[in-house]
Amino acid sequence: MRERSIRVGIIGVGRIAVEAHIPCFRAAGAEVIALADVVEGRAARFAHAFGIPCAFDDYHELLAMPEVDAVSVCTPPVAHEEVSVAALEAGKHVYMEKPPAMNEAQMVRIVTARRRADRRLLVGSHTIYQPEMQVLKRTIEAGKLGEIYVVKSLGSRRRGLPHGWYRRKDVVGGGAALEDGSHKLDRALYLLDTPTPVSVIARTFHKFSDYPSAADYLDMDFAEGRTRDVPAMETEDLATAFVQLDTGCVLLFESGYMANAPDGSSLWLYGTRAGASLPPLTLYGEAPDGTVTDIRPVLPESRPTHEPAFRHFLACIREGRETESSGERTVVLMRIVDAIYRSVAEGGREVRLDR
Repeated sequence: MRERSIRVGIIGVGRIAVEAHIPCFRAAGAEVIALADVVEGRAARFAHAFGIPCAFDDYHELLAMPEVDAVSVCTPPVAHEEVSVAALEAGKHVYMEKPPAMNEAQMVRIVTARRRADRRLLVGSHTIYQPEMQVLKRTIEAGKLGEIYVVKSLGSRRRGLPHGWYRRKDVVGGGAALEDGSHKLDRALYLLDTPTPVSVIARTFHKFSDYPSAADYLDMDFAEGRTRDVPAMETEDLATAFVQLDTGCVLLFESGYMANAPDGSSLWLYGTRAGASLPPLTLYGEAPDGTVTDIRPVLPESRPTHEPAFRHFLACIREGRETESSGERTVVLMRIVDAIYRSVAEGGREVRLDR
C-alpha cells in the first residue's frame, strides 16, 4: 500500500513561498493544501493560481485544519517565534525560513516548544543540503582535512540592498549580520559540528542606507499597492566579525548587501591535513611525494534551491527522527549574532561568551 503524501500548509505567501516553497515542496513529494497570509485576499489569489484548495487571512484557521501535517513559516522574522510556537503547539511539524528569529531568546523558546510538542523542526538554512556542502561535510567527517583551525565565511553583493520590510529593523531584526549572514554562519557551524563560541569582535557599517533597492518585485507587490518607494535602510549594509571557538578554531565572517567589491561569497577551511573552499568545492592537499594538489570532487546532481532540504524534512517526519537543523545549532548561531550587535554597540569591544 502506497504511503500517503505529507500535507503542508504555508504561512506567509510572499516571494519565497511563491518562488521556492510551493514548487519545491511539491517536487519533494509533499502536497501543499493550504495557504495563509495577513494581506487580505493574497492567500486566496495564490491558492487559485497554484490549484491549492484552502486559503486563509488568519493563520490560526490553517493551524486548526487536522489535515495539515506540517507548516512552512515564511513570514517576516518578527513573527517567526509566534507562528512557529503556535504551529508546534497545534501538533504540526515546522519548517522555518531564515533569518530564524530576532534574537537568541526567541530561538530558545522555539526549541523548547519543539521538544515539548515532540514534533520535527527544520530551521531553514537550506544551503547545507546542497551537494557541495554534503560532500564537504562527509570529507571532514572522514578526517581528510585533519584539525580545522581557521574558517573564513565571506562575501557581499556589489549592489544588492533589499527592499520593503527587509529595511526595517523592527521587522527583520538585523541586516547583513542576521538576514543576509545567517546562511554563512550556519554553514560554518554545521561543518564544525557546532562548537561553542568563546568571544566575538565585530563592526557593522551603514554606508549606503539611502541607495535604491536593487531587488525586483513580483506582480503581487504592485497588485497590492506596494511600490519601489521604500524607506532608507535601518539595518547595516555590511557586517564583519572575528569569532573565537572553544575548539581553538577562529571564524572570520563578512556579509553584506552592498560594497565596492566583486559580487559573490566564499567559504574557506584551513586544516592540518588539507584545506577546502567553495564554490566550486575544491580540496587543497599534498601528494605522498610532497606535490601540492587541488582536487574538485565529483558531485551528485544538484536540485533546485529548497528541494533537498524539504526532502530531508519530509523523510524525518515519516521516520520519526530529528532533522539535522532542529534548532540547537541555530540557538548558537543567534548567540553569535546577538554578540555581534553587542560588540558593535560597544564600539567593537570583544564580547566574551564563556563567562
